[in-house]
Amino acid sequence: MRLPPLTKADMTVEQRELFDALVANSVGRGESFVLDEHRAWGFLIANGPSGPTVRPDPLTLSSDELSALADTFAGQIASRDLAFAPTARKLYDALLAPIESSLTKTTSLVIIPDGPLWRVPFQALRTPRNTFVIEERAVSYTASVAALAALESRRRARP
Repeated sequence: MRLPPLTKADMTVEQRELFDALVANSVGRGESFVLDEHRAWGFLIANGPSGPTVRPDPLTLSSDELSALADTFAGQIASRDLAFAPTARKLYDALLAPIESSLTKTTSLVIIPDGPLWRVPFQALRTPRNTFVIEERAVSYTASVAALAALESRRRARP
């Protein structure tokens, strides 16, 4: 099931301010993940021709499958297991491959993880080009779009 993108015209005033803050931070692209008991979703947040847009994408793995992969990968990284590459690639395929075509000219990516995905170092995921995500773009994290907007508001309020 694919949902249509949410455009600025569809947003409330508060939502517009949050997404304007995302774009004002020169992020350009953000990916928010939601894992619930039924399904896992990725939400691509991008600056479109008429302002910020949000494109929801159902992920191919379930929330439980993603949680298990996240736990495995975090354990491999923590124990310095050099056999982490297949798990890193599976996570990339599940989380970032669905939006890869939208990231071609993006040099930075803000990740808004949910639940067990907080344990995933996204910069260490392996791309189809056999590189780490960090080799292709800067990766940063935020707790939510609202938190990012609050940080932007504080930055603008400073003299």
